Amino acid sequence: MLRVKEVRDFVIESRYHHLSGKESERPAAVLLPRAEVWVYSRKRFRFEIWSVGSKVTQSQELVFADEEPIWGMTLRGLLRTTRRDADAFLRQVSRQLLHSVRLGRGEIDFEDGGMVYYSQTYEMFNSGFGKFAGYETAGIYMGPDDFYESSFAGGWIKN
Repeated sequence: MLRVKEVRDFVIESRYHHLSGKESERPAAVLLPRAEVWVYSRKRFRFEIWSVGSKVTQSQELVFADEEPIWGMTLRGLLRTTRRDADAFLRQVSRQLLHSVRLGRGEIDFEDGGMVYYSQTYEMFNSGFGKFAGYETAGIYMGPDDFYESSFAGGWIKN
C-alpha cells in the first residue's frame, strides 16, 4: 500500500534533482518527437518529465511505482519574453516552490528584483496532492503585462 507522504516526498526529491541540473537517467523510449525527457528513479519509484516547446510548452510529470503509473501532472505554459532575468526568476520560483506546503503548487505570492509570481490552486483534495488544478502567472511588479502564464492539473492515476 502506497502512502501519500512517501510518493509526495519522492516527487519533491525528483524535482530537486531536476532543478539542480542532475543528469537524467536514460529513458527506455522517447515516444514524442523533439520531446525533452528527464528521468529519475529510486528503489520502486520512477519520475519522468516530458516536455515539448520553448515559448509555448506542454509538460507532463508522471510517477510510476513498480512500473505502474500512479500520479501525474500536466502543465501548459506560455513565455512571452526573451529576458534572461525572467528565466532565472522562474527557476528561482521553482526552487522556492519545492519548500511550499503543497507539493510545488498552491496559493503562493513570491517577489524578487521587481518581478512577481502568483499561483492559485483550486479543486484540491487530499492536501492538494490527490486531485488539483490551477494557474500561475509571473510578471514585472506593477507592470502592464505578465511575461509568463500557465495552467496545470493533476492527481492520482487509477487503473
